[in-house]
Amino acid sequence: MPMYMRSILWICLLLSSIRLYSQTTVLNPNGAGGFELGNTFADNGWINSASSEVNRWVLGSRPTNIIGNRAAYLSNDFNAANPATTITAGTAVTTHIYTTITLPASDSAILISFKWKANYTSSGTALLRVAIDSAMINVPTSGVTAQGAVVYNAITGTNDVWTVVQATVSPMFAGKTVRLVFSSSTPASFTNNATITGPAVDSIGVVTRANRLTFTSTNTGGNWGTPTTWTNNAFPTAYDNIVIPQGSSVIFQDNIQHFCNDLTINGTLTAVVGANSIFNVLGNLSVNSTGAFTVPTNSAYSYNVAGNLNIAAGASISWQRVTLTFNGNTAQVFNFDNANQFVGQYIGAVVCNNNAGLTVNANTGVLELLLRIGATRGVLTHNNVLRLNNTLVSGFNTVTIAVVDGSFASRVPVAANASINLLYSQVTATIPVSLIAGSRNELPLDRTVTSLQIGSVNVNLQVNDSLRVSGTTNCLTLFGRVDVADNAALVFTNPAATFNVANNGLVKGNIVRVLNGNNVASYNFPVGWGNTRRAVTLRRITADNARVLIATKAYANGTNGSGIAALANQFVWEVRTLSGTLTSVDSIAFEYDVAAEGFTSSDSLNRRIATSATINGTYSVVPAGASTATPALLVTARGNYNNDAFYAVGLTQGGFLKTWTGGAGTYNWFDAANWSGNTVPTCNDVVTISEPFRTIELGTTPVQCAGLILGLNTSINIGDAQTLNIGCNMPTGGNALLDIIGRLTVADGATLTVNGGILLRNTGFLSQTGGNILLDPVGNTDTLKVNVLQLGESVTNLTNLLLLQGGTITFIDPNGLNAINYLGNTTIDASPNHTIKFGTTTSTQRDASLNGYLINLQASGLNAALKLGNVVIDGGNVPGRWFIGGSIFANGNLTVAPNADLRTSSVIVVRKNFTNQGRYFSRAQLAFG
Repeated sequence: MPMYMRSILWICLLLSSIRLYSQTTVLNPNGAGGFELGNTFADNGWINSASSEVNRWVLGSRPTNIIGNRAAYLSNDFNAANPATTITAGTAVTTHIYTTITLPASDSAILISFKWKANYTSSGTALLRVAIDSAMINVPTSGVTAQGAVVYNAITGTNDVWTVVQATVSPMFAGKTVRLVFSSSTPASFTNNATITGPAVDSIGVVTRANRLTFTSTNTGGNWGTPTTWTNNAFPTAYDNIVIPQGSSVIFQDNIQHFCNDLTINGTLTAVVGANSIFNVLGNLSVNSTGAFTVPTNSAYSYNVAGNLNIAAGASISWQRVTLTFNGNTAQVFNFDNANQFVGQYIGAVVCNNNAGLTVNANTGVLELLLRIGATRGVLTHNNVLRLNNTLVSGFNTVTIAVVDGSFASRVPVAANASINLLYSQVTATIPVSLIAGSRNELPLDRTVTSLQIGSVNVNLQVNDSLRVSGTTNCLTLFGRVDVADNAALVFTNPAATFNVANNGLVKGNIVRVLNGNNVASYNFPVGWGNTRRAVTLRRITADNARVLIATKAYANGTNGSGIAALANQFVWEVRTLSGTLTSVDSIAFEYDVAAEGFTSSDSLNRRIATSATINGTYSVVPAGASTATPALLVTARGNYNNDAFYAVGLTQGGFLKTWTGGAGTYNWFDAANWSGNTVPTCNDVVTISEPFRTIELGTTPVQCAGLILGLNTSINIGDAQTLNIGCNMPTGGNALLDIIGRLTVADGATLTVNGGILLRNTGFLSQTGGNILLDPVGNTDTLKVNVLQLGESVTNLTNLLLLQGGTITFIDPNGLNAINYLGNTTIDASPNHTIKFGTTTSTQRDASLNGYLINLQASGLNAALKLGNVVIDGGNVPGRWFIGGSIFANGNLTVAPNADLRTSSVIVVRKNFTNQGRYFSRAQLAFG
């Protein structure tokens, strides 16, 4: 066929696929989307991220069978006037082209179409990836994966044949300005010796419409993503209803997420191996009596339903590894006639993620769940027609009961011999949440599970009645806290049980390990009070069919080892035999590679074991110079234990961390009996406070300490006329640390000074509504350099954990690292009433060679940022004070004071006014609005 005839047929096919339904063409495939407006990307409104890559995106006419004058393609011949289509293998580097479009607010039906080709397979890297980005914070950069919702992702080529792709996106993008990004990554090597070409893209179109259509498949059916499958001869969008008539068969086989509104199946819908595993029904899903819905049994699929799911009598379902998530906003129903409608009488999982709840109904039978049942939000009413059972199919080791913010209307049925993993998490919580085990109807009737997971540091699980765990490997996974009541116990019934405990993991109360015969046993439980993990290991225990209780108890008076009494009411270990005989133990190990609770890091080599008078044996001091990378092993003689034996860590010399004991029975900082040693902290004391779900009262007398560790769930509110001074000696520059694991608020009239820096942990909370926070870190010549305001330990969601609504934070001097280092994975907006100041009129500039402030307001590679309020750069008494690094996002004003320099190569965005009274040097964009 002549070339011009192919072009005419291609245009006709594209126009027929999008149909003229009172639509809006946002990106014209024959104009800017086809690169027909000029010879460069800029001529067509596109941007090329290319910098120094071996292969770069180019425009030209070299790809065969193009429509119009040019296409976009990857080439190693990028300097030529009409570059060749060849590319070079090498280190895999991702490169992008992108354009910005605005989608009409009135049009909820959104369709993206393009054609592409390549003649190789990309060994795991994205040969072609298409994404739509509505946040538009991070500019697509070569070498970094572009942000946004993935529209299309392919690693397999098309044998150099042009292939049409049509995809829809969620109606949530309507009314937004978005970035459309096409990306490709060249593999390190190719799998064949043929001439490698591509990838090439052309005829990129975006059309929208306001009206909802019903798409009915033809008698012959076909691929969901092919227009000829539908009587409309067009591609359905997420806003449209779908009907598959009896006798018609439709398949999923594309690399796109499939969307629709209502879906009615009277014929057959089948997912094939390799199709995208996510399907979103934004309305109701109905499989009628002649209908069938089948997916492969060897792949996991996620099907999300926002309406009701109705499976009529006679319908056939095969969903072995399908997770059904009900995520609507009004009460939802999952109705089926009988379990025999499902192949094997099972599916993968059912999850309620709807505050209004989900009800499951059936006429007869019980539907087995192989993977999980979940209560993310709302109440799941299962009516005993669902049952957990991982024994029906090989390869399913456990079935999970997952509780987040939801619950079950009644206890979940469990099949005989099923292995249950009990998972508590709190991924959406902004403050720690207490859960009572069993209060959500999540426990099996016999209160026995195979494994227990506390999957979030925000979870505090209260165990008021004994809970049994029967598994072996990682039968306890612990990120949060477990509080076991005095008359209850967490019982691990398998002698081979092992544990996976994070640094924040904490168990308070009774843990029972069952030992059989003379097994060699090793205990490693994070038992203690506060957020710091205290690890202990008992080795070579000789037992005669014994059941051993490992518990915590308040320890006030020790008999051996200096400093034991200073531990006051800190919890220590207790070993108790409940039955049988525990004969002896000959070694004990404590972890000391970090500054554990009760001890400063510089004293770690001086620890030893101190015992109660009821334990016999001698205990050696930790050897001098022992590596702090591994726990110290303190060898004892073979001492005999009785029912009251316990032991604690002591010091031969050195100082303690000043520890809150609450001995006065109040929450007043200045009550000496609340502190270890019965003295109020001074500027020489590093303080650790753990008083969960309580607020420490400061009063109007200035509070001073050398450092502060604010424990999990513990609060300090600094109010009007109150001062908290950490590190003292301001503003000399120091390395004092305010470690916020709990909650800290700073209000109007308050003053917080830190002669060093602040670390906001992933479990912490920091709010400033007024007052002043002054930070003066170490300088470049000091041995310790830290990020002065470190927001997050690792990339995490800090939304509602960091609130900057009023007041001022002042960085007195630079320090060589970041003044602000933000690791949030969501965007946080500070109020225009809040101010950040770099430098003051009283700055002393401890290191004259260090003038520059650095900031990082975006976690690397994430589509998120910390947007400040007002920003002031103040030269103070040091001429040439610079702000030299990091993008600035200011919701208020940006001011450069006299003697100050603003020198940056990063983007600056200012919502209000920019006032420059000093000097401004920039090689990057200054934007307003």
